[in-house]
Amino acid sequence: MSNRSYDSPLRAEQAEKTREKILAALFEQLSESRDDFSISRVAKRAGVSVRTVYHYFPNREAQIEGLADWIDRQFVPEDEPFPESFAELPAYSACRTQGFNKEHMDLVRVTLESGLTQKVRSTRRRIREQKIEDCVVAEGLPPESTTILTEMLNFSIGASLGVGLHDTVGLNVDQSVSAMNWLVKIMVKASQEGNYPRLDSLSLSDNAVRLKHD
Repeated sequence: MSNRSYDSPLRAEQAEKTREKILAALFEQLSESRDDFSISRVAKRAGVSVRTVYHYFPNREAQIEGLADWIDRQFVPEDEPFPESFAELPAYSACRTQGFNKEHMDLVRVTLESGLTQKVRSTRRRIREQKIEDCVVAEGLPPESTTILTEMLNFSIGASLGVGLHDTVGLNVDQSVSAMNWLVKIMVKASQEGNYPRLDSLSLSDNAVRLKHD
């Protein structure tokens, strides 16, 4: 057997380690509210040449896509399937928050910064939000209800809600995760029972009067 057959797994492992170092270096720059990556600094931090960085990520789009995928893998296993139906959304939310900890919250806070992070964040969310929307649309609810419910579920399944509950409301990490998953369960169950969000023809003042007399 030739040495090449032995070298291939080793080379693949080394290539993956190099790729991970570059992605970690790219991530470090997100907290700086930059409008673009400094590839020379990325190369220095990763201990590789600028040419090597471009070998793995040849342009800005590839860098953003790679980093968005890297961030997602910190939360969810790479082979974790997306939801295929509306009923699967609570389980999907629970899977995404399984093992969620303070380090994850710190990571999410970085992605909430302005500048380049917004582009990475939108890339991360694009596929997930489309899958969630597909699940809601398949329920056949009225268009306005579908829109409202889709956005509510996207926000509730997104990790930024957990950070908000922790930082603004004061819940601890476990409580924040529990609240997120409970909210998704409630929305799915209520909608399946016909209690989905809809725009009421009554004005706020009319509703206030009704509540006062009930």
